[in-house]
Amino acid sequence: MTGKGRSLIRVLAVAAGVLLAVCAAHADPAGPAGGADMAMRASPSYWFRVLIPGDQVPSQIGYASFRKGGDDVLVFAADLPVSLEALRAVSGVPGAQVVHLAGATILRLPLPEAKPLGVLASATSFHILIGDAPAQEPVVALFRHGQIRFPTTVPGRVVAVEDADRQRPLLVGTVTGPVALRARLEGPGYRSVPASSGVVIAPVADDLGLVADKDGFVLRADGAALPVGDPPVSQQRVDAPEQAGGLDLPHGSILALRHRLDREQRQWAAAPPLDRVRQSLRIARTMLSLDLAPEAHGVLIAMLGGDPAAIDNPERGALMAVADLLSGRPDKAMAHWPEGQGVGDERSLWLGIAAAAQGHDKTAAALLADHMAPLAAAPALVRHQVDPLVAEALVRGGALAAAQRVADRMQDDPTTHLIRAEIEQASHHPRHAITDYRKLMNSADPRVAGIAAFRETMLQRALGLITPHDAAARLAEHLYDWRGPRHELDMRLALARLRAEDGAWPEALTGLHTALRLFPHRTARIAALRHHLFDRMIASGALDRLPVLAAVSVIENNHDLVPAGAAGVPIVLDLSRRLAALDLADQAEDVLARALSGMPDGQDRARLGAALARLQLSQNHPHLARKTLDSTAGADLASKVADARLTLAAEIAMQIGPGSAQPMSGSGGTTGVAWVPTLGRGQRPIAGHPAIHRAMSAVPAVPAIPAEGRLDDAAAETVLQSAIAASREHDGPKLAALRARYLARMPHGKEAAVFAAVTSPPVAPTTDLATALAQIAEIERAGRSLAPNPKPAKPQ
Repeated sequence: MTGKGRSLIRVLAVAAGVLLAVCAAHADPAGPAGGADMAMRASPSYWFRVLIPGDQVPSQIGYASFRKGGDDVLVFAADLPVSLEALRAVSGVPGAQVVHLAGATILRLPLPEAKPLGVLASATSFHILIGDAPAQEPVVALFRHGQIRFPTTVPGRVVAVEDADRQRPLLVGTVTGPVALRARLEGPGYRSVPASSGVVIAPVADDLGLVADKDGFVLRADGAALPVGDPPVSQQRVDAPEQAGGLDLPHGSILALRHRLDREQRQWAAAPPLDRVRQSLRIARTMLSLDLAPEAHGVLIAMLGGDPAAIDNPERGALMAVADLLSGRPDKAMAHWPEGQGVGDERSLWLGIAAAAQGHDKTAAALLADHMAPLAAAPALVRHQVDPLVAEALVRGGALAAAQRVADRMQDDPTTHLIRAEIEQASHHPRHAITDYRKLMNSADPRVAGIAAFRETMLQRALGLITPHDAAARLAEHLYDWRGPRHELDMRLALARLRAEDGAWPEALTGLHTALRLFPHRTARIAALRHHLFDRMIASGALDRLPVLAAVSVIENNHDLVPAGAAGVPIVLDLSRRLAALDLADQAEDVLARALSGMPDGQDRARLGAALARLQLSQNHPHLARKTLDSTAGADLASKVADARLTLAAEIAMQIGPGSAQPMSGSGGTTGVAWVPTLGRGQRPIAGHPAIHRAMSAVPAVPAIPAEGRLDDAAAETVLQSAIAASREHDGPKLAALRARYLARMPHGKEAAVFAAVTSPPVAPTTDLATALAQIAEIERAGRSLAPNPKPAKPQ
């Protein structure tokens, strides 16, 4: 090319850049700021115009206009010489944008939402109008043969326009005349965007295409029929928002989705290892649409092996959240979904589904009631899994109108009937609900039958038609009809409440123990009910009315519920008394010892210590009783507690005998030995305490033992008791000393025989036969001396 030719081209290019600017002389000087005045003029006028090069004819160039987000978008199916500077200058919109594509020009004008822009073709330009657009002929969609046809006599070319809010471009069908698809349509795989001119489709499926032919436009999928038919989509979906969201799950029949999945897997295998992220996301989407959530979760995890950086991919995060939810892992599912991924409705919807799956019905209802639109456009298998959960959460959360809309959309099956019965109950029509529940109790679906039996029983009890006893019996009968975790836990908790109301406290609390074992991840809810029922049992005095064995069972099996401190002391003391009454002294000691462990010094510890020492003393363990009494001593005790402990100390000292006593001298000299009780700590004498005098007056006086000569019966009894106490303590040296000192002085009779048997040394393994026989004979003589005399026979 010659230098002269190149110079001419440069001149033409500059001239083309200012073509639009030249139009400013014909534009309304008010611009968009004066849009209100301009829109009200009776005579048509234009805001600005776009001049067309001489080699093109405006009437043969397709155009479209629509609003998306905060922008008004103008699409021309030709590469027009419009510069950014000229557009901003002539329109007065600083944020205006120009996008040049191969064979297309797109103008984006961020304007306040007012009246729509119109396009009018003239002989040499396009006039851009605000609100004064000529009347548009409406496009009526036809749904048939797996396609959607948009008939028009003026179809232009189809232009793919990038959409910042979506993962896929918009398909814009331009027109060469006043034709527009203003309706807001939505169905499996697609949404329409209301347009001022042309036809605009927001595809959800990857293989969806908009094609122009002589009769208009056709929306169809490559290689498969669209999942549409006659009649078209319901009004519920027509009213859905235009945004596609962050999931873009494909739609179609199960067979079509399986073919799609097979094709996507082949594409994944053919792709380079480092270029498989997009293919993996497509596979995961199709798996979710096929109700293969665990498999989709596995694909989303495996894709990190080829590209670890994909862990931050926002699309993967949103799909991971949904896969976790549909796989039954709602606890932390939504943590995967990035805040900025998808539109608010879609994220709020899945947050609500997660709350419903965790049993947070109030939170779920608040989220779901206002964000239901994306669920209506979800794939059929996803809706089939999610709809019952959503509807039940809405019912329990009080959003009955939204629940009714979901139920109306669901297919006619037992689950839908159950939800309608729950809506009847929540709408204060209990009699109708009971009738519906009774019909569903015979359903072949175990879930529906189990829930219906539970609802019917609890509703009858709430109305007072059956007693707590009968209601509990019915729940126990249907407990295993359906073992869904949440349902079974609800039934077990309701059964415990009914049994408690019926006075069957042991059965109620035992049932909650079983629930703790079966549902270890729901301990907080179960523990709250255990504490409530236990406190109610104590406060109502029901524990005192229980039989001994039942009361012991309840407290022993729920000792962790016994309140700490003074509130729990009466319960522990009552349990120990009941155990001792059943001749279970060892278990009673364990209860008291467990209560004492870790208890600080004070009144409560002193009371429990005295009770334990009293029990040990009754079991002939005086030394252990004294040790317990010493270890539980406290300062500034109440007089009643202190007196009781001192009296007990005196009794312990009396039973222990000479080993822990102090001699007292009478005024007339030492005529014998009297035994004075002492406190264990420091061996402090306490004989002068009034409580000791009361204790001593209740205990027979201990006779003095003469220093020599044969013992009388009273002294012999005292010596024999000392020998028995030493034998129980396995005190061999003391037994030997008593035998050497008193055996020859014992009076003849049974006391002497028993004393000889008790104080005799144990038979050692090396003892000779004669010695062993002699000891056996001695024991036999003791036995004969204690045998009762035979009663004379009654006269015939």
